[in-house]
Amino acid sequence: MGMYYRAVALEPLKVLDLSSDSTREEVDLLMDQGHAIDLGKDFLEVQQLLGGSLEEGPVFAGRPVGPEGGYGPAHLMTPDLVDELAARYGGVTPAEAKRRFNWDELTFSPIGEDDYEAEYFKEAVVSRVDEFAAFLRSAADRGDVILAQIT
Repeated sequence: MGMYYRAVALEPLKVLDLSSDSTREEVDLLMDQGHAIDLGKDFLEVQQLLGGSLEEGPVFAGRPVGPEGGYGPAHLMTPDLVDELAARYGGVTPAEAKRRFNWDELTFSPIGEDDYEAEYFKEAVVSRVDEFAAFLRSAADRGDVILAQIT
């Protein structure tokens, strides 16, 4: 089945009581609200293209909330962190993402060396980078928090 990434931008008041002690149901209920983005299985590539590595970047930012799931807890990004991430990554254009794309440096790639498949995959990931950058900008403009989860 695989791992899928979903993030929602929410008003800060909706997550005041969210903590590491929150239940999976509380987290899941919030994941169905707000402005959402689904990166599907492309979240690892988006993280690497924006942050330069799996350790740096906006996809896994924030503090853990809720229980450890099969792929770890959800992560909550405060409005200040969302502002910082939007300033750092929200201006990445598709052209810049294409320049950053280095097939050989990607840790995870779902396809082989076929040129057509590689170009299709590259375009799909660049499109996801653009979507995520716009998501960060709009969340920052509204003063939202971001709640992100891998399922």
